[in-house]
Amino acid sequence: QLEQAETDLIPLLTADTPLRDQARLYLAWIKYRERLWDETIRLTAQLSQSPDNEIVKEAIYLKTLVHLHKGQYETLIKECETLKNRIGLDQLDLKQVYLYLTGLAKLGYWKEAAHLSDHAMEQPAAHTRFYYKIVELAGLVDYHRKQYQQSLKHFTRARQYNNHPSYTYT
Repeated sequence: QLEQAETDLIPLLTADTPLRDQARLYLAWIKYRERLWDETIRLTAQLSQSPDNEIVKEAIYLKTLVHLHKGQYETLIKECETLKNRIGLDQLDLKQVYLYLTGLAKLGYWKEAAHLSDHAMEQPAAHTRFYYKIVELAGLVDYHRKQYQQSLKHFTRARQYNNHPSYTYT
């Protein structure tokens, strides 16, 4: 199925059409699923200048996934900061916030992670599988900041969200 999808997308990559960026993004997802990291990065890098912020958000999300798989946390963080500077912290999707927090935590950037997790905790709870993971990471951040009561509250809250069907299956 992926081979057929790739074949169908190739003509759109060279056509002068509004669908070109979307086709490139879909092809990048195919390459990601095939674990072709360098090809995924190449395709998504071409989308960084797209006028469509949704395309840019998804392309950078995909790039950060690759950097996470490769253990390239500094690069992951730089990609997240680029996106944050372009669209603003409030416009980051929860999946991007989760990857951003993960990169910060992996490198022990607790102060920066605390700022990001505090901001995420101020947002309304969202019915997404990433929200409980963000709350869980907030607990980890608080633990490393020696705020043990707050850490326990976040871990307990994350557990409650994870057990709730709307968080588990969305």
